[in-house]
Amino acid sequence: LILSLVYVFYLSRDLPSFERLETFDPAMLSTLYDRNGEVLAASVESKSLSARPIFIKNSNHLAKELAKIIDIDEENINELNPIDYVIDVSMRKGLKVHQQHENAFILSGDTIVEFQNKIIGKPSSYQDAFEVLSLLSGRSHYVISALSLTYNDNQITIFDSTRVSFKTLKKEEIKNYINNFDVLDKAGSYNIEDAEEYFIKNIDGCYNNIVGFPEEKFLSSEIKQILDSK
Repeated sequence: LILSLVYVFYLSRDLPSFERLETFDPAMLSTLYDRNGEVLAASVESKSLSARPIFIKNSNHLAKELAKIIDIDEENINELNPIDYVIDVSMRKGLKVHQQHENAFILSGDTIVEFQNKIIGKPSSYQDAFEVLSLLSGRSHYVISALSLTYNDNQITIFDSTRVSFKTLKKEEIKNYINNFDVLDKAGSYNIEDAEEYFIKNIDGCYNNIVGFPEEKFLSSEIKQILDSK
């Protein structure tokens, strides 16, 4: 399961904005979450979004609850290329949530790692994570994030791609990272915030796109224009 982002965002002045959340409540539909159960800051009062995440203590529980809401099949059965795949998953997540909240503006998204035109998902084991990081060592790959707005009978999707170059890694460096950080729920077997000082040689493109929010594309998108107009 490559579960990256699901946002449920009601544009209503009657709902509070959240700075910290310790328990998941499906009724809190003005809050934005990423796959690790972190909140992407949302100001309902000003209808503004921020890609800076806010830490949540029970992130594993939150991620599981979110997965129930968007229970879709993410297997690439149609053998889509990486960009088409991430767009397809992002759109289907939005449609899934919109079926339950037809009057809402739904922001949904997905993020994948692409290497040599192949999608790298979450590792199935620590050994798998070691092999993936060894594969990426000394090479460049792309992190692709899509963001969809679903409202009424309309759907708009944008995406961005950021090139990430890894340093040449020693086996012990990879093992040390795997032993000290949670890699099993991360596409590509790493989290950029944790891995930046360990692995990253260069980033070409939007940093927040790697985190999972294509911020640069969003700021100039029709999605933002629509949200700003509501």
